[in-house]
Amino acid sequence: MLGVSLPFNTSFMKISSLRKALFLSVAFLSFALTQAQNLTISSTGQTGTSGTNWSITGNSLSVTGTANINASVIAAHLNGNNDLLLTGNTATVTINVTQAITSSATSNLIIGSSTNVGNVTISANVSVGGELTINGGNISIDQNLTATASGAAILLQATKAIDIAASKTVQSNAGNITLRSNSAGAALSALSSIILNSGSTLKSQGGNITLGGNFTGLQGAGLYSASTNAPAVLIDGGILTAAGGNIKIYGKCSGSFDDGIRLRCNITTTGSGNIELYGEAHGGNNGTYYFGGITFGTLAGSTIETENGNLI
Repeated sequence: MLGVSLPFNTSFMKISSLRKALFLSVAFLSFALTQAQNLTISSTGQTGTSGTNWSITGNSLSVTGTANINASVIAAHLNGNNDLLLTGNTATVTINVTQAITSSATSNLIIGSSTNVGNVTISANVSVGGELTINGGNISIDQNLTATASGAAILLQATKAIDIAASKTVQSNAGNITLRSNSAGAALSALSSIILNSGSTLKSQGGNITLGGNFTGLQGAGLYSASTNAPAVLIDGGILTAAGGNIKIYGKCSGSFDDGIRLRCNITTTGSGNIELYGEAHGGNNGTYYFGGITFGTLAGSTIETENGNLI
């Protein structure tokens, strides 16, 4: 039998190993860059300007994993007359505020970047001197929000829904208050996109109040909050008061059998402030209830009132 010696290609083995190492490195880097971040603001959180999975650079507080910081970190930065953005290195940052944030300086606070799709829950009061902006997937306001400086605006912008808990107040000092749902352009299924629960209040003291979203309707593009098979805007015992500012509500039910806007509430302004309600729906009934673009509930004492402005 003849012996045959086959060459062993070590260079091929090295290249294959290198490719595998590169693949694993890229996969790990991709995971590191795409995993969600979680930021909690609580009384047990870290202080200073950096800590576990978080740091402040310039006017941004960025998280890179799970982080827990004390509200004093945010207050100190704002009270130094610096704006502050709470963000991460991905578009998914879940933020939970469980300790009150208070600042008297006219610095602006932005909770979540404009592209954030992580849920934001406000379980403690937030009061800032400047503008207050909250960006998230679902935004739950379970305590009070306040912007104290004259003309400072409040913006809540959700890719999905905005829910104001019962008896909680969102208040500005002549600044505009805007609730903008569906910013990603997708209607919610069987869920309202904007909900004001019983006793919740939007109070602008002269600024405009606008409830809407990123859907197209008869009034134009990028104006309407939208849901399918649920009222897009549900104000169930809430209060909107603008004291001379304009109030506009845009709601669209893009599925069958529900309302664009459903109201059981008090909506008031004074002076020449206008109140404009734009609701769209297929209408009809489901055998039990009748639906329309705008439906008024039966809450005793509900009012829609302006002094010298228009009701549209």
